[in-house]
Amino acid sequence: NHLLLAMGNTLSLRGDNYAAQGYYERLTDSLDVVKAQKGLLLPQVRADQAEIVDLYMKASNNLGVTLYRQARRTGSSGLNAEAMVQLSTSMRAWDAMTRNQVTMVRLGGSNLAEQNMKYMSHPVPDYEPAIYTDIPRILSGEEELTQ
Repeated sequence: NHLLLAMGNTLSLRGDNYAAQGYYERLTDSLDVVKAQKGLLLPQVRADQAEIVDLYMKASNNLGVTLYRQARRTGSSGLNAEAMVQLSTSMRAWDAMTRNQVTMVRLGGSNLAEQNMKYMSHPVPDYEPAIYTDIPRILSGEEELTQ
């Protein structure tokens, strides 16, 4: 899964949005299967589930930005709508990661998908929707190197 995100990011940064879309869609489909298998995900309680939700948040945001770029280029309102759906999905994942499950108070911080959504609904000349470019340094399932 980490490799799919890395490939999608590389292609997106190079401006190849159609190829990036394929990688991001494959990643979100894969994560949907994992979500269905695990049921309710509790990212604040279980570290392995936090990784899944974090990856889902990044993939959904990046797919949303990629679809938005295509919509802007082609004029497709359908792609624009799908971009907003993906950004909303990313915002829900961010909320799940940052909200205290006991008090229901959200931790501070900024949400990239929310900023992207604001731009899409009210364009600002100085802002271009952005993707999460940070990727894990190890592939899914690999052991971390230790000294």
